[in-house]
Amino acid sequence: MYSFKSLSALSGAVVLLHLLQGCGMPDVKSLIRLDRSLPALTTVSSAKSLETKGNALFTFTSNKTGKLLYENHCSAETKTAKKGTNTISFSNLPDGYYDYCTVTLLDDEGRYSNTIAIPPFTVSHTDMPVLQEVIAVPAVTYDATPRYTFQSNRAGTITYSGPCSSSQTDARTGNNSIIFNTLEEGYYDDCQITLTDTTGKQSQPLQISPFSVESKKSLTVQEHFTIQRLATLSPKLKESSGLAVIEGRLFTHNDSGGSATIYEIDHFGQIVRSVEIAGATNVDWEDLAQDESYLYIADIGNNSGDRKDLKIYKIAKEKLLTEERVTCETISFHYEDQTAFDPAPFKTAYDAEALIAYGNKLYIFTKNWLTKETTIYALPKEQGSYTAGKVQSYPLGFLVTSATYNDKAERLILTGYSSITARKQSIAVTDLPPEAAWRSENIKIVNPENSSRGFRQIEAIACDGAEVYITSEEMSHPLLGKHPASLFSVDIFQ
Repeated sequence: MYSFKSLSALSGAVVLLHLLQGCGMPDVKSLIRLDRSLPALTTVSSAKSLETKGNALFTFTSNKTGKLLYENHCSAETKTAKKGTNTISFSNLPDGYYDYCTVTLLDDEGRYSNTIAIPPFTVSHTDMPVLQEVIAVPAVTYDATPRYTFQSNRAGTITYSGPCSSSQTDARTGNNSIIFNTLEEGYYDDCQITLTDTTGKQSQPLQISPFSVESKKSLTVQEHFTIQRLATLSPKLKESSGLAVIEGRLFTHNDSGGSATIYEIDHFGQIVRSVEIAGATNVDWEDLAQDESYLYIADIGNNSGDRKDLKIYKIAKEKLLTEERVTCETISFHYEDQTAFDPAPFKTAYDAEALIAYGNKLYIFTKNWLTKETTIYALPKEQGSYTAGKVQSYPLGFLVTSATYNDKAERLILTGYSSITARKQSIAVTDLPPEAAWRSENIKIVNPENSSRGFRQIEAIACDGAEVYITSEEMSHPLLGKHPASLFSVDIFQ
């Protein structure tokens, strides 16, 4: 967009040219050429890992001049780009492995280019392995077996020193997530990890940030939520739309039209195993919910509001953990207050993407496209055909895309976004159960900044004690750029 100052200057120039035209100057239109094209960046060559020189170069082309904006801890000395070919160096970065750097151009008219991802690269000024802390154990944790994530620029064998240990002894290049063996209550400030690569070279010990293990049973909601991108999801999971954590293992599925399959993934977004759900069809799978014994798959997506085949599939968690093909029970339903089924794409009040299991019922949270309200409906957990009873409606102000209930914190969490372009992401946390009268003073709504690459169109959420995970779908938009389907951790509780 043009600033007021630039518009005034342009108007003055036009008046001057009109006066000059009367003195034999050429036509004004032939002198004024407004460049209305958007800035665009294109990758030419990948960053290269030059461990002996500590220099990683990346080459791209730009159709405009402008300021370069770096994200995800990948700053470079080059701050501007010229029109044509540009090469930037990341030699000023600390030693380590970088796998999600991005760069965007802001042109002189204040318009943003597409964001391009810089492929993974290593910066190392020595020929030794380098370790970096990625996700520390919370400063205060109530989990006696906390999770810790670090990066390595080499694969190798892990050794532990101090009071922290883990059964995981192998590391890969990139992110590595470990779970510590059971820790007693106390303060831990002398835990270290060392890696020995395949050639026998050893890293400097990585000092694990200090933390305390406490026995407090309840969790409290933090004032600000911190989002950490863990990984890009496997290309097979571009439309991850549901998420569950079962015995520390992550499970997800794709959106509409995919196969009737649940995928187990690791904390690097890669598929570990696939489980076929026999007897189920993926019309529009949108969420996962669970209780002590069962996982529930919500085939409830209804963008046009005309579906008459809404279903929830119920499978035994014990079988999901051990078998490659499991059978399901089917819970069919319709909404008690829906009488018209004429298609109304992105205008219906009967689209839904969120489901939880609470007590002896299942609860669906709709996404009203026009009012941005959510309506809660209740269903039995048993196989059969039912009328979903309306519980209540509440004006959250965003389109709800997933829900989970954290038993330890006794909190319900809802995710969503403001519009179909997913410009603003939202997370709502409440201590009110589904059938209590919802009040604004009991609902905290946070709109996190889109600082993490891929944190657009968030579609699924799940909890593992104090740990909260979110996945997003792949998204491409001419104004908002391209964002890969990703896995995130979110610090909601303390």
